[in-house]
Amino acid sequence: MSDSIILFGGTFDPIHKGHLLVAKNALRELKADKVIFIPAKNPRWKVPLECKHRLNMLKLGLEGEKRVEISEIELESKAPVSYSVNTVETYRKNFPSAKIYFLMGFDQLDRLDEWHDVNKLSGLCDIVAYARPGFPKNHEAVKKYNVKVIEYAELINLSSTDIRELRSLMTKKTVIDYIIEHELYFTKTVQGYYEPKRYKHAVSVANLCYDMALSNHLEPTKAYLAGYLHDIGKLMAHDEDAPRLMARYFKKYENFPKWSWHQFLGEMIAQYYFGIKEKKILDAIRYHTTGCAKMGKYGKIVYCADKLDPFRGWDSKDLIDDCLVDIDKGFVDVLKHNRQYLKMEQHLKEDDVLTKGCVDYYLKNK
Repeated sequence: MSDSIILFGGTFDPIHKGHLLVAKNALRELKADKVIFIPAKNPRWKVPLECKHRLNMLKLGLEGEKRVEISEIELESKAPVSYSVNTVETYRKNFPSAKIYFLMGFDQLDRLDEWHDVNKLSGLCDIVAYARPGFPKNHEAVKKYNVKVIEYAELINLSSTDIRELRSLMTKKTVIDYIIEHELYFTKTVQGYYEPKRYKHAVSVANLCYDMALSNHLEPTKAYLAGYLHDIGKLMAHDEDAPRLMARYFKKYENFPKWSWHQFLGEMIAQYYFGIKEKKILDAIRYHTTGCAKMGKYGKIVYCADKLDPFRGWDSKDLIDDCLVDIDKGFVDVLKHNRQYLKMEQHLKEDDVLTKGCVDYYLKNK
């Protein structure tokens, strides 16, 4: 056993990039040898996802990371509730000479007085609290339990709840894939907005968006999220209530061709039903069919991934490669190819201001 260890308990429901950032910063600040992630089995104040899924995602999320381990001590316990004091006491008995830190966030520091046998816990280890956005430091608890505080300059305003409710997907791609494959958290809700075939298309587009963003040095989870939700307005666009919604919320576009309505309604669903606030993600959904002038990079990615999805059944590999190398150039190539295809199929229509503006800006005026 290392001379200095950090015990990092939590539900990890699921693990996300914030957990990794905290662990790495704690290793550096405390000059510890390793961090041991300890997923809770039956936490006192939460009802998490079943243990096997949280553990599997934790293993995926920590794969390849240095100086980290996972302990299943609480998962294997037969106790009805997971108490941190029992876990720390076991480590103290097994490794009496080790320097043991117990890591928690400001959210837990604020309720530390409510923890089971907290005085005993503070005598068994050094409690360390890390800053979290939205949670002030509890100075009384810091003094009472001799808590060491780590206030990072770099904070991620992210929680596992954000991922469970699809406001963010800031976790490793392998964890995202696991969530999709096992239909966890938000997936059933999202599937309710798609026909089965369309949902498969959305997942395929999301994966392609992730790859394009990663190779273009952008945040891939944001691109994935935009791709995953890009067609979420399809069913609503065919609903009898769609004209009223377009007239009320998208007056400017209510006379646009109906094939384009889903992009506007999809943005509305993403923003108001799923709570997504980031403009670059919302814009990527809003313009993924028509395009527009001065498109952002995430918008270009979703536009291209939608058109080039391998599930569409044509050989799009060369154009995909172009987008992977340079999304700006690749977007222009895809825009040209799409116009040529629609013209050949006699479906070319550029009678709306967005499509016309996109073509004029990227093709005709260059």
